[in-house]
Amino acid sequence: MTTTARSSLLLHMPRPCGLLLMACLSVSAVDDPLPDQLSVMEMSHWSKAEQALGLTLQGLANRKHAQVWVADDGMQAAILDDLHKAGTRLLSVASPWDVLPLFSPRPKGVLYRADNGGLPIAISLCAIHQAVAIEESLQADAAAHGVEIAIDARTWDDARLWREHQRDFARGIIVEQDPAKSGHLLDLAIARGAYTTYGRDDAAMTARVRDLGPDTIVYGWGSDEHQIITRVSVGGGTYAPADWSRNLSALQHLRITIPEPPAPLPLVPLHAGERVVAFVMSDGDNLQFLGGPFLTSAGHWGSPLRGQFTMTWEMQPLLATVAPRILAKLYAGAHRGAIMDDVITGPSGAGYCFPAALPSRQHFAEITATHLKASHLHLVSVLNSGGDLTQTSELLEQPDVLGVIYKDYESYNAKHGALWWHQGKPCLSYRFLLWEGLAGQNPEAVAAAIGELPASPLTDPASYILINVHAWSYRQNGGPMAAVQRTIALLPAQTRVVSATEMIMQMRQHFGTPVVQP
Repeated sequence: MTTTARSSLLLHMPRPCGLLLMACLSVSAVDDPLPDQLSVMEMSHWSKAEQALGLTLQGLANRKHAQVWVADDGMQAAILDDLHKAGTRLLSVASPWDVLPLFSPRPKGVLYRADNGGLPIAISLCAIHQAVAIEESLQADAAAHGVEIAIDARTWDDARLWREHQRDFARGIIVEQDPAKSGHLLDLAIARGAYTTYGRDDAAMTARVRDLGPDTIVYGWGSDEHQIITRVSVGGGTYAPADWSRNLSALQHLRITIPEPPAPLPLVPLHAGERVVAFVMSDGDNLQFLGGPFLTSAGHWGSPLRGQFTMTWEMQPLLATVAPRILAKLYAGAHRGAIMDDVITGPSGAGYCFPAALPSRQHFAEITATHLKASHLHLVSVLNSGGDLTQTSELLEQPDVLGVIYKDYESYNAKHGALWWHQGKPCLSYRFLLWEGLAGQNPEAVAAAIGELPASPLTDPASYILINVHAWSYRQNGGPMAAVQRTIALLPAQTRVVSATEMIMQMRQHFGTPVVQP
């Protein structure tokens, strides 16, 4: 873009909007113009302090347009290559200081000390004051490059930050990022004016989510999965695992028309004596994986086995607004037809949360429905803790929701294939897992157990079997896709492998409200 980014600590930034990104970032019906050029930062050899500086500069430069990119592999490299082929000029940046010419006047600095956990506070102050993060070790370099220190944050703590600036932060977003990951995600916090934190206790984090709500999304990750999801859910928010994400500040401005994902062919009649099986890859809520190695990983989307059997993939619907080119690229490359790449939401819809802990499941269901439309998804995956299948009723009541697939936090198949119907739509829980190291959840054991189940799909819902494929298992044995292939080869005769979407449609056809196909 030719527009010059402007930054000044003396100019007070108006409070940004934030409701699930939708208020600021709508899904475009027309592709956005591509940037004329991108400054591409090669950060692999930078110090942590230089990486943090680089991301604050990136976030400021990308507040209105995509101007700065961080070089990376996987999906990031593929999208950058697409942009280059479409005409965007790429300028290599060897040092964070080389980005400064994009700004007039030069941004001011927030001084912090890394060894006292001061980076999140510095990022928060940079986000609201349009400044850049200067670690003590870079103070002399900053002066040499004309960056004046405006705030010394070395004595600040989170209590003071919140007391003095609560009203200045964008609503609807929090970034929770380990200070050790200074080269990832922080650009989004700067671009969106977000409160950034790490290691808050449960009560404090729940209060922050409520204060910045409604519908706060927390981007990043913490130290204990169950703890961080619970405390955010209780506050009415959701989580988007994103702590290793890059370039979200740029990707949010690279809107593109998102194609429809693969749809099942007209339903093929089932027969007595058959069992119906669907394999679903887990962890589709994971923004950083979908936006990183997922595309090229030999155990996942990049597997040479993809297209040899039908596979269902969880997908993060928030991508439609925060990084639409990622979603568009995956949909465009999906297999269609009799053997297909089926796509459903990651848990638990519009971000990862535990429905049992939400203050309003109705409100969450309505927000999820909005994101389903943007991402063209219809089948919702739910991951719950301390609850049951009936807590998906609000989701099932949404007109565009085809059904719900249910898993418990521990273990995913704790409900052993239990089924619950609401308004003619099913909520079906996982029967089996492909999870390395768990007893009875390997290809051989799962295939043998399927042979003991009913084979009457026209009269017995127990003939429909969901298998969750753990995304991080079998890394030394071909990856999870190889585990699926092994399982399929061992399945008993007259077992039909279908997509999860087709499975739910078949169940509705025979036991609930039939789906009208085009």
